[in-house]
Amino acid sequence: MRLEVIFLRAYALPPAVTGDEYGTYSQELFDQLETEAKDYLTNKIKEVEQDGLRNVSSVVDLGYGAEEITALARKTPDNFTAMCTHGRSGATRWVLGSVTDRVVRHSSDPVLIIRVEEHFPAGAEG
Repeated sequence: MRLEVIFLRAYALPPAVTGDEYGTYSQELFDQLETEAKDYLTNKIKEVEQDGLRNVSSVVDLGYGAEEITALARKTPDNFTAMCTHGRSGATRWVLGSVTDRVVRHSSDPVLIIRVEEHFPAGAEG
């Protein structure tokens, strides 16, 4: 297949709760988050290229996952979005929200969802 594959990683910090906290995040923290996101995607691209996938690129954006995914999809004609999800439900989903749910609801393109199980070492709790 001659598909173009784009990996996207969005990063953000929660908004400050009070007026006193406004702007308390340092540029150094944002730079660190960006570097970690780029490093993560670089490693993922190496993994899929070793499996023979070509024409792979990445995008790192400051923003929230669902919004950045749908924005990139709108800029990319005839696209197909594939996502992994932990499939959380109940209170966990209510507290954390669901990026996958928001992408499916706001995307005008097909979305493939792959559920992944969280695996923890023996004795560790999830």
